[in-house]
Amino acid sequence: HYVFVYGTLKSGEANHRILTNPGNGRSTLLGQARTLKKWPLVLVSSYEIPCLLPCEGVGQEIYGEVYQVDDQMLEVLDRLESHPEYYVRSQEDIELLAQPNSPTVSNMEATTPTALKECGDKRKAWIYFVRKFEKELLSLPTVANYTRKPGIEWPEFIGDREQTQRFLDGEFQHIAASD
Repeated sequence: HYVFVYGTLKSGEANHRILTNPGNGRSTLLGQARTLKKWPLVLVSSYEIPCLLPCEGVGQEIYGEVYQVDDQMLEVLDRLESHPEYYVRSQEDIELLAQPNSPTVSNMEATTPTALKECGDKRKAWIYFVRKFEKELLSLPTVANYTRKPGIEWPEFIGDREQTQRFLDGEFQHIAASD
């Protein structure tokens, strides 16, 4: 499975250790990438949770990383993202970007999206989108490349579905639209 990560799972971000923990399954970083379509990536709640809204053509191309993961790791990521309750996975087109000076990416912050070139390797990857949301979120500023602001300390997640749902229930109470 290919998974495109754009938020707290990226290298250097709060939940990246989930991808690097061999107890969660196997994951291999393929490199930095971008979506081929534009999507609105907004930051919500006091934690500035990165939320990718399923509104194709709105916002910007999103920059992140692509990992190849096994079934076990995909299941852990589904639990972390509370799939399908809060986030849903969708296969979308992404493009790997030419990697600056090294085959692996240690810190995406060091590279701006404009400094990266297309390398032509396009593929489908799973991307997690917010399942339902209040339309007001579309009026928030969008970002193309998420980076956690200094001073925001995320709780430590272990991929436990109940822990994630309790956190999201509290943070999403004004975000998610009612059924």
